[in-house]
Amino acid sequence: MVELVSQVDLRKSIRPEDVIRFAPGEIVAEADSGDAAGRSVFFRDIAYGASTVAAPGIDSILMVVYRRGQTRMRRKVETNWREGFVKPGTISMLGVDRSSDWEWDGNIEVSHFYLSKDLMSKMALRAFESEYRHFHAIDDLCIEDSSLLALTDALEAELRNGASGSRLLTDLLSQALTLQVLRNHHICDRASRDSVDAGTTLTGAQRQRVIDFVEANLAKNFSLADLANTAGLCEHTFPRRFKAAFEQSPWQFVLMRRVHRAMALINDTRLSLAEIAFLTGFSDQAHMTRVMKKATGQTPGNLRRL
Repeated sequence: MVELVSQVDLRKSIRPEDVIRFAPGEIVAEADSGDAAGRSVFFRDIAYGASTVAAPGIDSILMVVYRRGQTRMRRKVETNWREGFVKPGTISMLGVDRSSDWEWDGNIEVSHFYLSKDLMSKMALRAFESEYRHFHAIDDLCIEDSSLLALTDALEAELRNGASGSRLLTDLLSQALTLQVLRNHHICDRASRDSVDAGTTLTGAQRQRVIDFVEANLAKNFSLADLANTAGLCEHTFPRRFKAAFEQSPWQFVLMRRVHRAMALINDTRLSLAEIAFLTGFSDQAHMTRVMKKATGQTPGNLRRL
């Protein structure tokens, strides 16, 4: 039986790719999915021998889908030990940032799916109009859920595929899987959406719709009315509620989103500065330079030379 001893502080959460340091096995395959804002899903197929593992919390939801082999599985999440028998098709789930100990005595092959905290937060707002902090994962050891299994199978196939259209399908499958996990394998400590005064601020769902609209339309010359319509509000009340939600005006918010997108393109691409200004909604390169210098103290040219 393999036992891993690590000097890493188990009180600190780790990223999904670091789990293999605490639960060593043979990586059979791996892939991820995400966009410019960050990775939303990460998966690995791993072959394990009998093992004893102690691991810190992970900054994502972990789903372990058992593919081959069957064994007695013991697991402790924070303080409580549980025991079950896992076989192909069984799923174990572990909540965000929860340390755990695992023990098993047989050879198994598993798929690890990691759903990012950012993805969970976005789906909680969109589907339930509630902050993800109000949801608490049920740390099930042996889940029998055919819908969940079908979604993980389809998601893994697309993550491995990489064919035309796979990126879009992967995003849709990731959202469907996250919704299923939130709906059936979490407990929400609020019966309805976050308690807010509808007359003073935006709801969680309204905030997310506005953010999504701005990110998708940065290159375009949209109006305050467009933003208000996205939130389902009139132009008169929208600016006040927006400022209460984001602590800045809509104009300031959009301008900073354009600056951040431009900085990312300057660092990660070889596009000309004029092209970047066009793609991020500035009137021209000079306009981008003035705004970026005021916001960051750096000009686009200086950033590119760093």
